[in-house]
Amino acid sequence: MEGTNKLPISTTSLKRLTELSFQTNCCQFSDVMDLINCCPKLEVPHIYNYHSSYQTHCTCCWRDPISAPRCLSTNLKRVLYRGFRGLEDEMAMLKFIVNHGAVMKSVDIHYSACFRDLGKKFGLLDEITNLTRASPTCKISLT
Repeated sequence: MEGTNKLPISTTSLKRLTELSFQTNCCQFSDVMDLINCCPKLEVPHIYNYHSSYQTHCTCCWRDPISAPRCLSTNLKRVLYRGFRGLEDEMAMLKFIVNHGAVMKSVDIHYSACFRDLGKKFGLLDEITNLTRASPTCKISLT
């Protein structure tokens, strides 16, 4: 990541972090991977998906990174994701994290308060719980 930092902060202080809370929105999920990549010791990211209540969809901007951030295969134990609405970008990002989280113990996903479609919730629950996981001990909860 040296020389390619797109983040508006110094990445030097991020290298020692084991826990990090941050807010994003659906068109910034690729930036989430850039941020995680700057935190090689990260164990627990708390991701808060901010969206306005009138925003019903986003254009999918997600692209799988060329390589997975190092912490995904070595340190990342738990992911907390709040504000989930089942958008294509969200699903792609979560799939990438779960597919590469070799030591992951849990992924806790919390629906957005404005997400009330029960049929879609059950469909997403089925899709998420059936994701291929790099860690055989990874548990996924969706509330």
